[in-house]
Parts: sequence; structure tokens; C-alpha cells
Amino acid sequence: MWRVGTRSLSRRGRYWIASSRRGWWLATAGARRTEEETTVVEIAHEALLRQWPTLTAWLDQDADGLKALGAVQRAAGEWHKKQQGVAWLVHTGERLEAAEAQQRRPDFVRLLGAEGQVYLRACRDRDDSARKQTEDARQRDLEAARRIAEEAENTASLSPVFW
Repeated sequence: MWRVGTRSLSRRGRYWIASSRRGWWLATAGARRTEEETTVVEIAHEALLRQWPTLTAWLDQDADGLKALGAVQRAAGEWHKKQQGVAWLVHTGERLEAAEAQQRRPDFVRLLGAEGQVYLRACRDRDDSARKQTEDARQRDLEAARRIAEEAENTASLSPVFW
């Protein structure tokens, strides 16, 4: 058994794929969390990682998703620690869309947990509100420009022209 501070664990059948700063490992179903927030995993033979193309494809496919998931988990934890302040909602725009895309996978939803899902919902609500405010401001500016153009046209038609 190795004690590895993992970034994430993803289940594949009876195996776990563990990601840490040192790389990726295939672990048996004996992976578990400890009180120190590290994960104890039993590493399967490392040759599997080099010789098993299907596993390599899974790792490549999941790498971006696992990174996005880890970022959401860290951000959600910070947001929760900071009493859910709006300033701590750091996922916006494309980054938020990429994080939300991970919710289509049930295994990622489970890894994300309730706190992460609440965090993403709060990010979406804030993003939608900001988008609406921007659109409302744009509409007000367009209306003001329209009024100014009409006033200028009316003023021009009333003014005598001197040559």
C-alpha cells in the first residue's frame, strides 16, 4: 500500500484510477480516504499503464474532466469556507460551461458532491444575472442613442439653414 495525496479518484469497474502530482496510477478497489485527507491506494502493476491501450485512452479521455472536477472541488471548498461570498464564485463563462459539462457523467457528479453542485448552481445564477444586467444596460444605451438621434433630427428640421 502506498499513501498518496491524490487530486482525484475515478472508478472504472473494480479498479480506481488515482491522479496525483506524481502522475496516474491504477488502483484496486481498496482505495479509501484517511483523516489526513490523503488516499491510501494499492497500486496495480505499473506496466498496465504502459501496455494497456484501453486504459491509456481512458486516462487521456478523463484527464481534462478530472482537472476541471478538481478545480471545481477546490473552488467549492474555498467558497464554502468564505461563507459562500459572491466574490468566491470563480467559475464564469467558458470555464463554467466546461465544469457544467462534467455533470453529464454520473461518476463525476458523485465525485463532485452536493457542495460542488451547489457551488456550480450559484456560479450559473451569478453568471446569468451578470449577463442579464449587461443586456439590460445595452438596451438602455440603445434606447438613449435612439432618443438622441430623434432629438437631433427634430432640432435640425426646426433650425433655419444659413448659407
